[in-house]
Amino acid sequence: MPVERIGVVPFDAVGHMNPQIALVSSFLTRGAKLRFYLSTPQFKSTIEDLGEGGESISSLVLSDTEDVHLLTSPPAADGSDDNISDLTIGICSHTLQTLPKMLEDLRAFKPDVIVYDPFAIAGAIAARILNVPAVCTVTVPNVGSIPIFAGCSCDGDKRKKLEEVRASKSLIDLGRRFEELLGFDPLETMLVMSAYLPNGLQLCTGVKSFEQKIPDFVTKEVFRGDLKSCYVGPMLSTQHRVTLKKVESSKKQWIDLDFPHQQLSAWKREGKKIVYMSMGTVCTSSFFWDYDGPLSKVYGAKGNGKVHCQTLWKRMVDAFGGSAEYAIVVATCTQDLDALAGTGLEDPPANFIVRRRCPQLEILEVADVFVTHAGANSMLESIAATVPMLVLPYFSDQLDNAPMVTRLGMGKHHGDPVKEATAEVLAADVEELLRRRPEIIEAMMRVQQEIARAGGVPAAVEAVEKYVEGFRGH
Repeated sequence: MPVERIGVVPFDAVGHMNPQIALVSSFLTRGAKLRFYLSTPQFKSTIEDLGEGGESISSLVLSDTEDVHLLTSPPAADGSDDNISDLTIGICSHTLQTLPKMLEDLRAFKPDVIVYDPFAIAGAIAARILNVPAVCTVTVPNVGSIPIFAGCSCDGDKRKKLEEVRASKSLIDLGRRFEELLGFDPLETMLVMSAYLPNGLQLCTGVKSFEQKIPDFVTKEVFRGDLKSCYVGPMLSTQHRVTLKKVESSKKQWIDLDFPHQQLSAWKREGKKIVYMSMGTVCTSSFFWDYDGPLSKVYGAKGNGKVHCQTLWKRMVDAFGGSAEYAIVVATCTQDLDALAGTGLEDPPANFIVRRRCPQLEILEVADVFVTHAGANSMLESIAATVPMLVLPYFSDQLDNAPMVTRLGMGKHHGDPVKEATAEVLAADVEELLRRRPEIIEAMMRVQQEIARAGGVPAAVEAVEKYVEGFRGH
């Protein structure tokens, strides 16, 4: 059965959308039509431009909220929501409000398959109601990396966390309202932020060696069946992708100047060791940067993004500032105009390059060590460039990725970076990674080979077609 019409339900964020777009855009050359169901208007024009003005791509915007991270709902006053993020409740509430409109449109569009993000619970619910094949694009490195369990060290902790989440008064109320609308409560048989379906296909951008086991009690009591998962490695497209908005010209600072490639090249020729540091775009986003709510809501984070980044930036300055041996490149990522105050980066040492955004792939080509949060994209890019990683995770899947990097011999990590990674420790860690560089590169090359065998987008397309052909219902 050819896949000719694809309903796409993304989570409107760059890291989630680009692998998904790389997959579904591959069907365009086969004459398929894509219809996107967008939670926000943020990427509408970019998405429709991918179709180059034709009718192959269309979209339906389901709200006028500017940013998907603003789809939050106020927590219950009794404290029962303190173990679940306001964004999670907001996504479920948004789904309840917009699902009838989305279902009506899907019925008219008649998709052969629905491709959705695990955060986008609407995609899973719609596929189940319409009995349409469902492909969940998992853009963290393994299907078993479940956000609500971030920071849990054993199955007992995970069961306790699930019980706490399910005790949320807001989720209980939303489940009741879903049942009134649909005749069933979809929250009973799926995990929020990990909306997997047993008769769906979980398509993951990691590889099999990254996999961690989903607890048996989750498989039996929540999903009520084993999941079908396929690991295809990174799904990349340089032609079809979305990007973040650039900083407004009126707000630009010196850290928004062009990147000094010549300076970096000169340092490399001089034999300096290049250390690149980036904590990514999530903990530096406006939501997490100044977050002051209960930490139990933010999936394993031990503080807000500002404390996390500013503490570690200052320690990097203390460890390497003025060194004749090292050159340090820091990507700050945050839009906060006062972010550097008190860190030593506001007037950086002569051996530091500091920019809000850095050409990461180009820097990794010459870097000797990558100090990273180990978000999925950064981790895979480091593996591709064979750059040893010092992982300082902030929250969620990063807390799973960090020990995985150590386990596979690709670097080392700290589970609680602000507590553990002092300036002295950072200096010693970098020295250790440089000494171990040959063995780390060898380990990364083994993973590179596994990624190559996984097949990327072509393998993903083949897996989708095979799954759709064999689909027998939810």
